[in-house]
Amino acid sequence: MKKITILIPTHVLPTSKTVVTIFFDNFLSVLKTEFNVKLIWLVYTPNKLKIDQNFSNNEEILDIHDFSNAFELIEKTKPDLVYASPDWSFIDYAISSASNHFDIPVFFMVHAKDYSVINKELFQNIKTNFTRFFENSISSNTEKNNKKIALRGRFFLSKYFFLLKTKIALRESIISTFFNLWFYVLSGNNNSKFAPKTIQFLENEQLISPLIDLGFSKSNLIVTGNPMYDRFFKNLKKSSEVNNPKKILFAPSTLYEHGFCSLKERNYSIQQIVKKINENSDKFELLVKIHPSTSSISEYETLIHEINPKISIFQKGGIEDYLDDIDIVISSQTSTAEIYALLAHKKIVICNFFNSEIDLLVKEGIAISCKTPEMILPSLSHSIKLNTYDAARNNFIKKFMYKLDGNSSKRILDNLIIILKNNKKI
Repeated sequence: MKKITILIPTHVLPTSKTVVTIFFDNFLSVLKTEFNVKLIWLVYTPNKLKIDQNFSNNEEILDIHDFSNAFELIEKTKPDLVYASPDWSFIDYAISSASNHFDIPVFFMVHAKDYSVINKELFQNIKTNFTRFFENSISSNTEKNNKKIALRGRFFLSKYFFLLKTKIALRESIISTFFNLWFYVLSGNNNSKFAPKTIQFLENEQLISPLIDLGFSKSNLIVTGNPMYDRFFKNLKKSSEVNNPKKILFAPSTLYEHGFCSLKERNYSIQQIVKKINENSDKFELLVKIHPSTSSISEYETLIHEINPKISIFQKGGIEDYLDDIDIVISSQTSTAEIYALLAHKKIVICNFFNSEIDLLVKEGIAISCKTPEMILPSLSHSIKLNTYDAARNNFIKKFMYKLDGNSSKRILDNLIIILKNNKKI
C-alpha cells in the first residue's frame, strides 16, 4: 500500500478537539483504505512545546519554534499533501506559499458556518486589534498559568515574522505581503490573494458563488459534503422525552477569541444570558459547554459561578457529546456547534448582541434571533413553540449539507487520488 504524508498546521495539540482534528478523526478511516498515512502536526503556540504524549509511528508532532520559516519546514518534512486554510492565517499562508513552491498540493475543508461574518467599521477593527495586542494571555496557550506582558501581541508578531521569513526564502515580494496582510488586519476583508491554488472541498453548493466573488478559481472548488457530520448523522436518534424544566445548553461562540468582539463585550453577553436564565430556574435548567481548545474554562467559571456556582460548565469533548437530553441550544452565531444541534433536532436561539449580519440559521428560519438581553426569555419561549422548525430544518439540510449519505470522506478521497496522480505523488 502506497505511503503518503500529510502536513497539518494547528494552534493546539492534536489531542484537542478542533474542526481540523475532528475532520481527520472522521476522514482518516476512509483515507487508510487506500494509503498508509502518516500525519505530521505542526503545532504553533506562544511557548515551546513540552510533549509528553505517546503517538504512533504514523503520527508526528513538530514545534514551530524549531523552524525559522515554512520553506525550511517543507524542505525537511517533504509531505505529499498539505492541509492548510486559504485565508489570512499567517502560518497557513506561509505553509501554502512554500508548498506551492515545491509543487505540493494543498487542500482544505470549507464549512457552511463560514457564512457567519461579523461586520465592523474600520475604526472598530483597529480599536479591537490594538486593544487585544497588549493582552497577557491567549486562550489556546498550552501553559494556562504562564502569562507574559503582551503575550498575544508577541505571538502575533512571531507568526507574522515566520511568514515574512518564508517570503524572503521564497524570494517573493515582501512589500506586497506586508501591505496585503496589514490591510486584512485593519479592515477584516479577505480574498484569494493568500492561497489561490488551494483545493477547497466545500460543505455545500451555496459556498461556490461567495468564494468565486472573493477571487478563487471555480476549478479549485469541489463540493463533497463534510465528513465530520457523517457518522453523527447516521447514529442520530430523535428524542421524544419532554423535559420540565426545559434543559438549555449554552454554547458561547468564540467571537472574542477570534477578535470579533472585546473582552468587555464577551463578558457582558455571557453574564446577561446566564443571569436571565438563572432568574427563571423553575422553567429552565442551564448547562454550559465551552469550546474544547480555544476557550479558557477558568475565565468562564469566574463569570458564571459569580451568578450561580451550581451551574455545570463543560469543556472536554465536542458538543455532540452533550446534546442527548437537551431541549434548546443558545449561542451567539452559527458555528459547528449549532450545526450539530440542528442535526440533533434541537431548538436554537442566537443572541446577536453585536453588529453582525443576519445569522445563517436565523435567516433560514431555524433559529430564533435575540437582539437584547431583555428578549432572552421571550426568545426561548418562542423557540419551544416554533412549529415551522422541522420543515425549516429539512430544507436547510437539503440546501446546505449536500448529501448526508455518509460518503463525504469517499468523495474527498477520490478527488485527492486524482490530484496526487496528476502531481505524480502516487
